[in-house]
Amino acid sequence: NAMLAFNPDMSLEEVKEMMTEELQYVTSGQVTFAVRDTEINGLEIKKDDFMGIIDGEIKVTNPDLETTCLNTIKEMITEDSEIVTLLYGENCPVELVDSLVKQVETLYPEVEVETHDGGQPVYPLLISVE
Repeated sequence: NAMLAFNPDMSLEEVKEMMTEELQYVTSGQVTFAVRDTEINGLEIKKDDFMGIIDGEIKVTNPDLETTCLNTIKEMITEDSEIVTLLYGENCPVELVDSLVKQVETLYPEVEVETHDGGQPVYPLLISVE
């Protein structure tokens, strides 16, 4: 996590360089819902379906929120991944977050999972994998 590597004694330039370096190891994802029917990158997306967006590209779509979240996380994790951070939004049920944590820990026992209540609208889940 770029913030964990922060050292208050570093110059602004050093901090910027270090954080930029850390960012290359971070994959970011969002889960949101489609506002209309569309087709993107060969994916058929229906209005109100959920979409998993990874580094700005829609990679996953499903009518079920939990399936979309889990499949998005699976797409993001590599053998080098160490930490998955889930920032859940205002419309994301706590039971769903608990279920995702259990599933990710079972599928990827070597990966640490952190959760935070982000309270964000529109995106039930923001994901960061590093």
